[in-house]
Formats: sequence, structure tokens, C-alpha cells
Amino acid sequence: MNLSSGVGVCHHTPMGQTWRNGRFRVRRLAEWVDREGVIVVECPKPSDRNLKSIGAWFSWWTGPHRIRLDTIGSSMWRRFDGECSLQDIAVSLRKELGGEAENIEDRIDLFVSTLYRRGMVELI
Repeated sequence: MNLSSGVGVCHHTPMGQTWRNGRFRVRRLAEWVDREGVIVVECPKPSDRNLKSIGAWFSWWTGPHRIRLDTIGSSMWRRFDGECSLQDIAVSLRKELGGEAENIEDRIDLFVSTLYRRGMVELI
């Protein structure tokens, strides 16, 4: 499963606030390993044990337990240290990737939103 591809989403954090002003930072919460430059992330088990979390538990049991990120996703993941703002990450990825960085803000938004919903990162 590849979480870092996709375009056409709005530039908002999962909290509904714009991140282009540079104030949001992302911190990794999930366990991960670097396998020859490719990041593999462990999907955390849902923490809630109530009726509302049945969907989250079902998704966890039926979905992948490890996610192998592509090159751009791996580059983003390494920067989710809680120190760099999302805007800083976008700027550094544009420099690193050159022509491959088209629509990088859309990719960051989709990637962070997906990881946030899965409990793999937090916004600070």
C-alpha cells in the first residue's frame, strides 16, 4: 500500500486549518525502519475499545500492518521529526526532487491527512 501518492486535495490539515503559513509541524508516532533508503512503517493498533472504534479495529485487522513508502513518501517521513514545518518540508522537497516535485503540497496534504487519521503522526 502506498500512502504518499495522489493529487487534487485541498491544502488543509486534518484539523481544517491551512498549513501554508508554516506553523504546523508533524511528528512521527509509528514505529518504522529504513530498508536501503525505503521507509517501512508499522501500522499502530487502534487505542480505543468502544463501539465507535469498531471501524478502526476492522480496518486494522483487514488492512496492511506494514506500509512501504515510495521515494517521495520516504523523504517526507524522514522530515516528520516535529522540528520542520510543513512549509519547510515542501520547500526542501522541491529542492531535493526538482521536476518530480510537481503538486508537492497536494501530496504532502494527502500523505499527512492519511497518516494522521491512522494515528501514525501528530500535528504540533
